[in-house]
Amino acid sequence: MCIIDIRNSDSFAYTYYGCINLTLCPISGGILRGSRRERLLSKFVENECEKIDRLMELYMRYSNRVKAETERLNQLELDDLEMDEEEKYNRKLDSGLYTLQLIAVILGHLWTSEHPRMRARIELLLKQQKLTKKDVKDILQVLAS
Repeated sequence: MCIIDIRNSDSFAYTYYGCINLTLCPISGGILRGSRRERLLSKFVENECEKIDRLMELYMRYSNRVKAETERLNQLELDDLEMDEEEKYNRKLDSGLYTLQLIAVILGHLWTSEHPRMRARIELLLKQQKLTKKDVKDILQVLAS
């Protein structure tokens, strides 16, 4: 499991501890420095940041799915249908929460790379969707808890 330490809203700083389950960890775990890391990060800025654009499309798709499921579960609560927290969480996972969390981890990793073009693109796309870094941070905090 990956434990994420979010230090402040201006940086998506996080630390990996035994990240076996996350797909980003095998990709970036062994290439924290050097040319392989730079090559991986350069993939996200080629073709006018199309991979970051696609990542944000996926973020929005899964975010909307999870929000819809959360609203549906809240409506069920109002109808006096008893459901424990674990079942609610499992239903959110079924609706795409885990994928959303992985996307948020990747966005956080891109943000911490301190590559100005990637940061600018992520900020622009978040702003276009009327989102902030705090929205991504909130998803990361759910993963950490």
